[in-house]
Amino acid sequence: MGHGMDVSTLNTYNPTAALFGNTSSTSNSSSLGWMTGLNDLKMIQSGVYKKALKSVYDSEDSDAVKQAVSNTISKSGTTDSEKSLSNLKSDATSLYNASKELRNTNFDTASDDDIAKKVESFVNSYNKTLNDTKNLDSYSILQTQVWAVEKMESSESMLNKAGIKINADNTLSLDKDALKSADKATLKTLFGGSSSLADNINQKASALINQAANQISANTGRNLYDSSGSFQTLF
Repeated sequence: MGHGMDVSTLNTYNPTAALFGNTSSTSNSSSLGWMTGLNDLKMIQSGVYKKALKSVYDSEDSDAVKQAVSNTISKSGTTDSEKSLSNLKSDATSLYNASKELRNTNFDTASDDDIAKKVESFVNSYNKTLNDTKNLDSYSILQTQVWAVEKMESSESMLNKAGIKINADNTLSLDKDALKSADKATLKTLFGGSSSLADNINQKASALINQAANQISANTGRNLYDSSGSFQTLF
């Protein structure tokens, strides 16, 4: 006999709770029962999700479970509003520009005030982008945001040296005085050039821009790019 699992419960999967420490447990709690501890998308990325499903895949419910999981992912984001997605698109664009500016900074010659201004813009736009995803349900958007959060976490030690703290809800806090007194070599390693934190976040911001636009298009059936390839602002 099989596990007797009701695969229809997979369609209510909402993975935002673990990403944001202060979200409502009522709105973001999973009803999956057997997957309650797996609602963190970090687990999906790391492979824990697949390992947990393996025993189910091997059961007689295998095809039904696979289809339900596939449907859950493909349908995620269909209830996300145009305004929320457009706000994410706008803030992710700001993050893209801020991370690009920071990545291209010459830390050997830039003034402390100039660096502080660029880092503050980076932190603010990162926080806005992160907060925009709190009320979204798109699997691809949430997965990209988790990757961005993990990039921050992997650089936490150097961020602290630059006066940047990762808060409990994964937003960032900036101490400008600590930043201005930070070693320029540390800042250059952290933010400067390709493969730096700024470069990695720039790539994630670019992905979020496209994912938000694609989700709006999927939800509305409208092409949101004009003939020149530019995004058409909705709000």
